[in-house]
Amino acid sequence: PYFKSGGKVKSAISVAGAQQDNPIGALVEKITNSIDAVLTKECLKRGIDPTSKNAPDSMRTAQIDYFDIHDGNLANIGRAKRTELSKNIHLVASGYKSKNPSIAIIDKGEGQEPDAFKNTLLSLNQSIKNKVQFVQGKHGMGGLGILAYCSKKYQFQLIISKRNNDIPNRSSDEWGVTLVRKAEAKDGEKSNTLRYLAPNQNILSFKANELNVIPKFNEVNKSWDFSPLESGTIIKLYEYNLDSETKAGRAKDSITRWVQDRISTKLPAPALPFYVSDLRHKERDTDRLFNPLNVRLAEDSRNNIDFEFSSTLMVEGEKFPCRVLLFKYDQSKGDDQGKRTYARNNEGILFTFNGQTHGDKPESFFTTIGFKEIKQSLYVLIDCTNMSINMQEGMFMTSRDR
Repeated sequence: PYFKSGGKVKSAISVAGAQQDNPIGALVEKITNSIDAVLTKECLKRGIDPTSKNAPDSMRTAQIDYFDIHDGNLANIGRAKRTELSKNIHLVASGYKSKNPSIAIIDKGEGQEPDAFKNTLLSLNQSIKNKVQFVQGKHGMGGLGILAYCSKKYQFQLIISKRNNDIPNRSSDEWGVTLVRKAEAKDGEKSNTLRYLAPNQNILSFKANELNVIPKFNEVNKSWDFSPLESGTIIKLYEYNLDSETKAGRAKDSITRWVQDRISTKLPAPALPFYVSDLRHKERDTDRLFNPLNVRLAEDSRNNIDFEFSSTLMVEGEKFPCRVLLFKYDQSKGDDQGKRTYARNNEGILFTFNGQTHGDKPESFFTTIGFKEIKQSLYVLIDCTNMSINMQEGMFMTSRDR
């Protein structure tokens, strides 16, 4: 009954259904939202309006100014500093082993006051980030793409948030909480709708100094300990459907391995690192620092890269930095080697914007241009971050997955 008095956007289900065509891409949207929230918090706590000229003019500038990340590249800072920064964002799996896990994204970002939920965490097509130059979000989709992959019947998503304690001029220190779900069509409706829990048009709220939700595996006791989140946001995605993933059994069994590798392809150069934990395991695959593609390539622990070079593509007068890598490949060793470690879905070319993949070409593309013999070993990364708005809108769909 509570949902009858909650918010309802008739077009929301249409927007959600037109987003990412795979669960990993949709999950990455939630992670980038958390990264945006942490960057925005750093701006706000300094008393700077994120839309003003005093705010960073790019994500790279924010990385340098707020976190001292040299040249905006996580590969340029040591593991110790990446581990420290990863305390801002956590990706946590729970549920049953070998089944679709529930996944929580926890961040120490700006957070939201209960009364602001409807215009922020629950907003649709409001483009509240459109004038903020240093974050990824701008289309106001609210990361709705994940709902298609949550709990098959109702597509449940839990949201808990509190305005960050470091931000001045807060009007509330309460946690807001709501649940978003699919409401099935009735009374002649042609489609389902999305609704959020808001009794009497109010987001539920409660007071608490902290919530013990940040996990850390205790190697001595082989158990999980939990430390407090004092402010920020928790979003939990129930029974997240990974059945469509290649080798879905591996993906569902542990998010710290297979899923992390897939995220690495979709988010090859994030602005900030994060930590990945799987509460379903107490002996293996427990928790680890997420190492994105750019860091893994820089370290190349298996000595996989045979040859590489960087160049710049010129397209209609615009510059696109390009990195070309050729990996070692031994036909006698099977598939899990060389480039495949970094391209689980046979990607050949990645087109990235602010470190997130906005589109890709399969390695089979190389056959069409005369490189059939080395297609399994060739990897091309094209950075589209500095393209003009017209070029960007003509090149990528607003869902940022193709």
